[in-house]
Formats: sequence, C-alpha cells, structure tokens
Amino acid sequence: MALALSRAVTADVPEAKAELVHAIYERIVVAGRRIVSARLTAAAYEHGLALALPEKVVMARPPVVSRWE
Repeated sequence: MALALSRAVTADVPEAKAELVHAIYERIVVAGRRIVSARLTAAAYEHGLALALPEKVVMARPPVVSRWE
C-alpha cells in the first residue's frame, strides 16, 4: 500500500488523486468553497492516518499558470 500511496500522491493524474482521496476519506462535507468536516475511512483509521493527517483540512488552490511562461 505504501508504494501505491506514494505514486498516487506524486501523480499528476486526476484519477489517481481521486482514488487516493476516496481511500482516505469516507465523507467530506463542504459549504461553498469551505470544507466543514471530513471523516476518514475505516482503512485510514487502521493505518493510523487519524494521527498522521492534519486536524484541519483545507482545499488546495489550483496552481497559477502564467500565460507568459
């Protein structure tokens, strides 16, 4: 699992990132652009992610792409 997790985290493939999020989070509640709460999956708890992940979950901002690059 560690190798698959490592590949998913570093992947630029949206499907891989979505698969990772689904494996870790059972439920994410949002209000507008704000995450209100998040519940981990049973597998995430079993692997100790409740202790390893930050308590506060925020949405990542998309990277800024300059038209001049």
